[in-house]
Amino acid sequence: MAASNGMGRGRPTRPRWLRRGCQANLISGGTGSACSRDKLVFEVHAQLAVGNGIFFEPVVQYVVNGDRDARRAQHADAVAKCDAIRQRLPAEYRRHALALRGLLRDLAEAEVAREQAEPLQEEFGAILPVEDELRRLVHVPEEIVSQETVTLWVIDGRVEPLRQDQQKDVQASERKAGKGYLYVGSTGSLDRTGSPLECTRRRFTRTRYRVAIATPWTAASLLNTVSLPAFDVHSEDFVTAEQFRSPHTALAHLERDLPEPAELARPVLERFEMVDDTPRDTESKDPFASLPLRSVA
Repeated sequence: MAASNGMGRGRPTRPRWLRRGCQANLISGGTGSACSRDKLVFEVHAQLAVGNGIFFEPVVQYVVNGDRDARRAQHADAVAKCDAIRQRLPAEYRRHALALRGLLRDLAEAEVAREQAEPLQEEFGAILPVEDELRRLVHVPEEIVSQETVTLWVIDGRVEPLRQDQQKDVQASERKAGKGYLYVGSTGSLDRTGSPLECTRRRFTRTRYRVAIATPWTAASLLNTVSLPAFDVHSEDFVTAEQFRSPHTALAHLERDLPEPAELARPVLERFEMVDDTPRDTESKDPFASLPLRSVA
């Protein structure tokens, strides 16, 4: 019969040293659970009397295999994730790949129909390529928002006007109309006592605009760039990518039925390797005994 620990009959009692270790672990902020059997803790401590009722007790611990539980948990987590995706990957990859293949087939069919109806667009209206607007493959030109004529100060000899915050710092000349002076010190800060820069008021056309958006040079149709390899490396790819392929060629590629994955043929072949039947003297212990003698005379 198992010994009792005072909390109920039939329950095994933990050793005293194990109970003390669990209590110390719980007081220190741990879980209070028992240590793993693979974990070893070596402790050395001493007690030094500093004064009456005052002691100094240094403690040194050395833990062997202390992080085994964490490493075991990390390994178990990796195994669980691999097992989960292993169950989903084959069926889900094929389902999504076939769905995307069908979507590309419909896109190729629409592009072929648009090209065939191109002679009719002048009569019935233009048909834009499907991807141009949706994927923004069309170059967006610059857009003028507003234009106005303004008069601004310009440093003589330059074509760009002064910054907006410098326009108010120009002192108009009392003698010459349309002329002024900008006093700038050697450090670039405003200095009324430095040498002035002569300025002239000139007319400018101020244009506010939205910048143009250029199409990236790497942009291409999905019919040319999408590649969906087969899940089984010995099967045919769902979709292949080709740099130069028209919608007609893409439609022909996507309309055909994919063959079912075939069983790998592993025929039984044979080969011959010559066996060396040259007799060997296994009783001689001299490594040079079998070497032929050669005359040097």
